Amino acid sequence: MTALQDFEGRQEALRKAVGFLDGWQEKSKKNSLVSTFLSLLARGKWAAAKRFLDEIKQNADQTQWRRGYINALDGMIVALEGNGDRNVFIYQIKVEQIDELKKTFLQRSRNGLHADFDRGYFAAWADYVQMLNMAARFKRNKEDE
Repeated sequence: MTALQDFEGRQEALRKAVGFLDGWQEKSKKNSLVSTFLSLLARGKWAAAKRFLDEIKQNADQTQWRRGYINALDGMIVALEGNGDRNVFIYQIKVEQIDELKKTFLQRSRNGLHADFDRGYFAAWADYVQMLNMAARFKRNKEDE
């Protein structure tokens, strides 16, 4: 191997590492936006959540999975901002149901029989009920103090 080949090999490895880190940083930013959105939603701060949703949409890949995920987030906001109809699913979620709902949504999000859009949609609901679970645990811990 010549010095030039060695140098070119190292350059290629460096380009791949930089590409990986750039992708990881972008994914981390997207995950942070979604986490913040879900946290705000779970705490009833819908206007702030809506602003984060706009940013999520701007940074989203245009895959069917991502479209399903964002569609679910949009639906959550619409339902919560609606006329307060307590028959809407999002209002029906009880703390004692969260673990079972999360399990159900995760199973559906991983089921290859569902389309990518549907799997993304169910993944968003699984993330939301997980955030509700975390919020409920936090509230219980605060009450115990």
